[in-house]
Parts: sequence; C-alpha cells; structure tokens
Amino acid sequence: MDAKEAITLAKKYVQDVYKDEPIDKIGLEEIEFDEIHQTWLVTIGFVRLWAEGVTASFIPTSERIYKIINLTDDGTVRSMKNRQTDSAGV
Repeated sequence: MDAKEAITLAKKYVQDVYKDEPIDKIGLEEIEFDEIHQTWLVTIGFVRLWAEGVTASFIPTSERIYKIINLTDDGTVRSMKNRQTDSAGV
C-alpha cells in the first residue's frame, strides 16, 4: 500500500467509527511509515458536532480532535489512538 491508499483507508475508518456521532472537517494532519513495525501511522483531524438543547441541532465545537490510525500494509487497522497536542502555546 502506498501513502495515498493509507490516507484514504484511515479517513474511511474514522468516518465509519463515528458514523453515529456527527463529525466535520475531516482531514489529513500527518502520515508516517514505521519501518520497524511495517505499519502506517496516519493522523486524521476532525471537529465533533454535539447535540444541544431540545431541538437536537448540532453545533460544532472549536476544538479539533486528532486520532492516529495505525494500519498494516494490507489495510488492517491495528489501533486508533488520541494524538496529544501541546495547547499551552495556543
């Protein structure tokens, strides 16, 4: 698998995992191939939308969420982890 395929699979995986929880502005943040473990580490960023009030309208938060998707070369997802960010300087 090449980098573009890994990116596509990671985005699809995030969309599928959160299909019952609306998310928006899904995008690639980082990609790296781990030579030792022969896996792709793809960081996907997105904004979660939360239900507010009785009308159940969805309002985007200002916080961007980052997930690292670990993919084997055959496209199997091994893990999805939170990517820690340094918000002290923001």
